[in-house]
Amino acid sequence: MRKTLLSIVILAACSILVAQQPLNNDGVIKLVKAGLSDDLIVNTINAQPSNFDVSPDGIIALKAAGASDKVVNAVVARAAASPAPPVAPAAPTAPVAPAASPAPGMGMSSNPDDPAGQRDLGIYLFSDISAPGTKLTRLAGTIYSRANSGSKLTTDLTVGLTKMKAKATVNGAHADVRTNDPRPVFYVYFDETATAANADATTFSANTNPNNFTIVKFDVKDGHREAVIGERAAFGSSVGTEHNETSEFTFTKIRPGLYRVELVQALVTGEYAFVPVSYLATPANSDLKVPDSGKVFDFGRN
Repeated sequence: MRKTLLSIVILAACSILVAQQPLNNDGVIKLVKAGLSDDLIVNTINAQPSNFDVSPDGIIALKAAGASDKVVNAVVARAAASPAPPVAPAAPTAPVAPAASPAPGMGMSSNPDDPAGQRDLGIYLFSDISAPGTKLTRLAGTIYSRANSGSKLTTDLTVGLTKMKAKATVNGAHADVRTNDPRPVFYVYFDETATAANADATTFSANTNPNNFTIVKFDVKDGHREAVIGERAAFGSSVGTEHNETSEFTFTKIRPGLYRVELVQALVTGEYAFVPVSYLATPANSDLKVPDSGKVFDFGRN
C-alpha cells in the first residue's frame, strides 16, 4: 500500500516537472530509475508532450538504463504520433522590383544572332540559319547626293516631251553588305516613342514601320551608284522612283518597334537600298523638290 502511494506521489511530482517541458529520453530514464511500473511510465509518455530521440543510439540508451520493451515501444509510438515542431515563419523578404522594360525597338535576348535580341535601331539583313557566320548584319547606310539631268528650259520648249530627272548618287560601285539569297529577309527596328538617341534615331523615329521605305535598285556607273528618285515634265512633277526599279515587299509586326520584311519576288544581281519614302514623295508642280542629300541603307545581291 505504501509502495503504491509512493509511486502515485512520484508520478504526480514527475508530471508537474515534465509538464513544464516536453518529455524526452532523459525524463523516461528518470521514471525507470525511480522504480515506477511500466504501466505508469507508459501512461505518462502518452499524456505528456514529448520530444523523444528514437535513433538507434537513443533506444540503446533507454535499454541500458533498464527500460523494458514495453516502455521503449511506447516511446517509439509516441514519437511517431507527435506532430512535427512548428516551423518558424520565414522572415519577410523585400519586394523585388520589376525588371525594366526593354527600350522601344529592343528585344529581350542577348544572343547576337537572335532577331529578338537587343540592338541599335536600324535595318538588319538576316542570313539563313544554316549559313555560317553572323546571322544579322546591320545596314550602316550611306549618304546620297542629288543630281538633276535635263533642264526646265528644254522641257518647256519640247512641251513636256522631255523630262527632267532627279537622281540619287552614292559613292562606290558596290555596297559593303551583300547576300547570295535572291529573296533576303530583313528585320527593322524602330523607336515608336521617338526617344532613341543613336545616330539613326531621326530616321527610325520619324518612320515607324516598313511602309515608310521602298527598296530601290541602283545602277552602277563610273565607279558610283545612281537611281532616279523623281522626274518632271513641263506640266507637272512625278516625284518618286521608276516602278521597274523598285522591289515590293511584305512585312510582319513581331512586337512594337520590330518588323520582319520579306521580298515578294526574287532580286536580280545588283545594288539596292532602302530609301525613306520621305525622300521621294514631295510632289511639286514647279520644280523637283527632292532633298539634296540623305541617308539610304544599301546592300548588294551577288
